[in-house]
Amino acid sequence: YRNITDRRSVFIYGTVFFMSKNNNSHLLIKSVAFGMLAGYLIAAVLMSIAALVMTASDIGDGGAKAMSLAALALSSFVCGFVSTKLLGSKAFVSGLTAGMVYYLSLAVISAIVTGGGFTKMFFIKLVIALTMSITAAILATFKKNEKNWI
Repeated sequence: YRNITDRRSVFIYGTVFFMSKNNNSHLLIKSVAFGMLAGYLIAAVLMSIAALVMTASDIGDGGAKAMSLAALALSSFVCGFVSTKLLGSKAFVSGLTAGMVYYLSLAVISAIVTGGGFTKMFFIKLVIALTMSITAAILATFKKNEKNWI
């Protein structure tokens, strides 16, 4: 049992993790940053493809929302996967942190650009992003006959 003075908290967008001083919390931050970069790149590519499809065909508002959700889901998956592969362990923590930081950064940018607020879709997209990033993180660390995903 460790003393409470041996622990420090790292606050990341509303998620608090307690890590010992011997633990390299900077690795978590670096892995999340690289995961977010990979997620942004995938999102940019997918949204560019969606823009081409929408200009070439007559897809309504529902089709645009579906493509947007698909891009969010796939980019969140990539963000969680890359983050966990770089960290190498603690898949749930890595996936949760990557998904939370990734989605909240997208939400802040979107709110600044569009002036939007918290709607029902905000929370639906948050659940999609977190689910996909945690799933990807668990898959990234899953090895046959090992249970290192917690």
